[in-house]
Amino acid sequence: MAAGFLVMLADMANVPIQQMIFPFLQLCLILFALAYRHILRPSKVGPTTRHIVTIITGLVLGFFCYSWSMLHLLLHATLGFVLMKFCYRKYMALVVFCVAMTYLSIEHLRKTATSTAVLLDHETLIATHRSRKHRS
Repeated sequence: MAAGFLVMLADMANVPIQQMIFPFLQLCLILFALAYRHILRPSKVGPTTRHIVTIITGLVLGFFCYSWSMLHLLLHATLGFVLMKFCYRKYMALVVFCVAMTYLSIEHLRKTATSTAVLLDHETLIATHRSRKHRS
């Protein structure tokens, strides 16, 4: 599978797997863009087919990159579209902004509280400050 191959490459290059996923996805998307331009050109297929292919490709590559966190991206976007559909135009921008920022803030706090690998910035600054103080 591609993930195992990327883990092996990341180990060989001595970089985190996240830094290996990004160039891999960029290469995949360049190849997809070439195929999209030549195979799915507007003169050959309709816009519905082109939209379905890009949505499926985006979901697959997004899931590959973000795994189950991709559901938060989908929920966030869907929530915004639903609010735009049902809110009055006068208040739509404010309502969508407030709901989106509240959702993102809650998710950020949840992720910060449940993550085991959180290194707070003030700890890094204190450690850096102490090491400079001991050098002089």
